[in-house]
Amino acid sequence: MLSGCSGRCRTLRTAACLWREGMLLLAQNDPAKAEAMQRQALDLIRGIGGFSVLQARIHNNIGVILSCAGRSTEANREFAIALDLLHGRVAPETGLHTIIAKNYRSTLACQPAERTQHDMALAI
Repeated sequence: MLSGCSGRCRTLRTAACLWREGMLLLAQNDPAKAEAMQRQALDLIRGIGGFSVLQARIHNNIGVILSCAGRSTEANREFAIALDLLHGRVAPETGLHTIIAKNYRSTLACQPAERTQHDMALAI
């Protein structure tokens, strides 16, 4: 372990690998495994505490996965959680907030759609 590192650095690296690999699995049309990896990453981040903005990014990714799988109601809930985590931490005009808010609005319409390249671009 690195000097001065309490293990959080390693946990953050592991979580980052999980969420990146999860989104690659979505691109390879394996939403179940993609969702599982995102949730593992989220559990790791929650376990070390804090990192609300990072948690919001992962909730957004889960929302994108669920949306691509036609699970709009669940996706909407994930986007709402992400926005709540950003509240007071990230200004609404930032790219991250804008993307998540757009994703949230799109699921409010409850229009199940097939996964497209555009859907994949919504993941962060």
